[in-house]
Amino acid sequence: MANEHFRDKIALVTGTIKTKIQARVGFPDTVYEDDAKKIPLRRVGMPEEVAEYVCFLASNKSSFISGTILPIDGALNCS
Repeated sequence: MANEHFRDKIALVTGTIKTKIQARVGFPDTVYEDDAKKIPLRRVGMPEEVAEYVCFLASNKSSFISGTILPIDGALNCS
């Protein structure tokens, strides 16, 4: 159970997320392909998926979630 200090604290931990900024600095697609092989869902995440999660957490629908670390990693944390 979250104590008073951590009541409103939520940490998001992402796995590999394919972003436009990485493409701009020359990140090769092979990096994503290699990472996808290690992820149980066999793909990397997209920024929109993280954004949806953040919007949910910012809404009243997540009012009972607190004091935890939430992975957004394609089940990598489970393996």
